[in-house]
Amino acid sequence: MARKLLPVSNSLAALKLSIVALLELGVTPEQVLDHSRRFLRKRRETARELPEPLSPPVTMPNGAVIDLARREIRYGSKRIRLYCREVQLLDILLSRPGEPVPAKELERLMFGDDIEEVSHPNGYVRNAVYTLRKKLGEVPGGERWIVTVQNYGYSFQDLQE
Repeated sequence: MARKLLPVSNSLAALKLSIVALLELGVTPEQVLDHSRRFLRKRRETARELPEPLSPPVTMPNGAVIDLARREIRYGSKRIRLYCREVQLLDILLSRPGEPVPAKELERLMFGDDIEEVSHPNGYVRNAVYTLRKKLGEVPGGERWIVTVQNYGYSFQDLQE
């Protein structure tokens, strides 16, 4: 299974967060540079991999269409743009409708081998869920599509209106 790569902007944000964490720990500038070089080298090596195909467009019972390839949700004349992290999250959850996906597995699938380089991957997952729920809330019933399974993870529910 090919891993999904972080977009460059997210990779740079993750690198910045890890550098700040290293500096707070009292690491020398030389060690920070070494860490940054390893991070960027790994990014270049994995950038050659092709990501998995995205889930096909999904039409929800209320008529909303989730189109991950276009990074949008359409409802009537409304188009809601999705960020890369939200697309990754939805792609994983849509591939297993109704099945709870553990938070640790979401972290692993969203970050792949880079998970060790990211200081708080669970925070990124929670943030992606939060922003995605806000966007889904613009669609009638959409706020109920992502369900938190307490102390476990998240699930995508295809709820009838």
